[in-house]
Amino acid sequence: MLKSDGAIDNLRYMIGRLSNEYVIRLHGSFRFPVYPGWKSGLQVQEDMHILYVRGGEGRYTMEDGTVIPLRRGSLAFISDRYPYWSSHELDNPLVIHGLRFGLYRRDNERETFRAPSPFYCYVKVPDHRYYDTLTYHIHSLYHGDYEPDIKLTASVSVQQILNELYLMLLRKNVGSEKFESKVQLAKQYIEERLDEKISIRDVADHVGMSVRYLQKLFKSEVGYSPKEYHLSAQMDKAHRDLEQSGQTVTQVAERLGYSDAFAFSHQFKKHFGFPPLSVINRSPK
Repeated sequence: MLKSDGAIDNLRYMIGRLSNEYVIRLHGSFRFPVYPGWKSGLQVQEDMHILYVRGGEGRYTMEDGTVIPLRRGSLAFISDRYPYWSSHELDNPLVIHGLRFGLYRRDNERETFRAPSPFYCYVKVPDHRYYDTLTYHIHSLYHGDYEPDIKLTASVSVQQILNELYLMLLRKNVGSEKFESKVQLAKQYIEERLDEKISIRDVADHVGMSVRYLQKLFKSEVGYSPKEYHLSAQMDKAHRDLEQSGQTVTQVAERLGYSDAFAFSHQFKKHFGFPPLSVINRSPK
């Protein structure tokens, strides 16, 4: 489970307002395999956003540095105005179902709900078939030629997903604080050393765990092994530096400890599906 600070409380508050004062209005429903370069830049949406992953592999990198793995069964919610980056594996492209929506006041539809503090949360659903069917049902209602009253049931199903997401977060959170704090320490240790070569033993010693148990717990909580997380965080940092800092490919490669810019470019393209030079070329001058 991954979440921003206060995500469970924020989600509970939002669901409570939905029950009494607001209704969901769908703005979009899309299902497709993603393409190279899919939303590789910074994303900041005015809509609420639910993403369910039906296949493939990718990641969201949140503004606070958290990497959310996107794999079969991943279910992520991002509130309005929370910045994030998207990427996916070129040789295993994501197959996704995305929902964008807003919350509108029942007695005045010009008034919309905004999250008091933008947040996100993520779970791995236990029943893929159920969510495959539910998201397909929402998509069919949204795009189908149905009476308005029938189409409204799509919004009811979106609220159902939010309710279930909240319950899954609660169940996952019970009794996990101790181990989650160890994983957070491991993540912090890795994120502070993106310019270095580190070993799993270094990370395990830092948090006071065996290598084997750290790998198991880290994979369970984060979705990546510590080594995969280090590489993913390195590549995401490289993307941000190329996009925002004005550094050259060679400079970024050297800062991340690559002695060869070609090796860095190869790893970057494998990670994002496009070469690092294309990020520089499309960045505002």
